[in-house]
Amino acid sequence: MRAFPYQSIYDQSANPPWDRLTGASDHRIEAFANWTDGVYPGGWETTPGVGMSVVVSPGMGRIRGIFCYDDDPHTGGLSTESRTLAVQAADESLDRIDRVIVRHNDALDVRATDWYILKGTPSANPSAPELTRNSSTYELCVAEIFVARGTNAISTQRITDTRLNYNLCGITTTRVMDLAIDEIKNLLSSAIDGTTAGKLRNSMSKMITIETDVKIYSSAAVEDNTYAKYPFRIDIPINRCTEEHIPDIYLESGKSDLVYEICETRSGFVRVYVSKNNFGNITIPVIRLTKEVTV
Repeated sequence: MRAFPYQSIYDQSANPPWDRLTGASDHRIEAFANWTDGVYPGGWETTPGVGMSVVVSPGMGRIRGIFCYDDDPHTGGLSTESRTLAVQAADESLDRIDRVIVRHNDALDVRATDWYILKGTPSANPSAPELTRNSSTYELCVAEIFVARGTNAISTQRITDTRLNYNLCGITTTRVMDLAIDEIKNLLSSAIDGTTAGKLRNSMSKMITIETDVKIYSSAAVEDNTYAKYPFRIDIPINRCTEEHIPDIYLESGKSDLVYEICETRSGFVRVYVSKNNFGNITIPVIRLTKEVTV
């Protein structure tokens, strides 16, 4: 078993002369055992810059046991200045999705963490580029940018904040607290499973499907004359969806003029109606599908 720290003793005749030395890997293992990957609250917000650029606010984060922060090159302390990142020119005929990432690179000739724009592939139905996550390189995505064809500037509406998406970034938290909360949930769940309330809860969980942070793209809109004020439709793939489900769509404030609150279910997808086909992309916070079952 390896344990640290212990007092290291110097012996000039020994090889190596210091015993019980610890290295970066030891400290990373300890840090990763205690803290999750992600950004500290309040930092790394992405906003539009001038022209084809975005601005990322200063902050701190953790990646695979590495602690990182935006530093002031003059003082070495935490920077108070935002970081401007250039976005490559838009394609003339196709949209694309870029990602704002912080990349930890452990290669011996790099050994650094810094900001990058991960360029997507132009497409009629664009998707965000995959993050690299392996033993030497690990990336967190704090925002996605919809780069519309022919555009020459990035607007607020084109930026999707992904800091709270734990699959892409997340807020760094202590793992001890996460484990304690999970254990409490398991104990409470076990306590009520055998009761009438528990059986009802389990049945309810079988009949309700909830999808969160569902992204839709204007490039997927097709003309539809079902609703005069919403002349386009977009089909959202949801594998568990059936025609028997009753859909409910929960929109962000101010989006009711763009996305109709009435949606429809089909086998394998939910159909939503939109008022225009040039909005870039938006995120629907919640789509709930309810299916009647006998308890």
